[in-house]
Amino acid sequence: MIHTSPGAAQLIARLLDSLGKAEGILGSIAGDDTIFTTPARGFTVKDLHDAILVLFEQEL
Repeated sequence: MIHTSPGAAQLIARLLDSLGKAEGILGSIAGDDTIFTTPARGFTVKDLHDAILVLFEQEL
């Protein structure tokens, strides 16, 4: 589960979905301020967690 600012979950989930299986993300479901993600086959929850942390630690 990922918690976001209100209204941001759909945008962030779309970003995660665009990365797809290459980053270990099978898919996501977004509400208003919460995202549920599930790892792709061959990836663990920890792999997915680490990939998401790396993604959001990058400077834009």
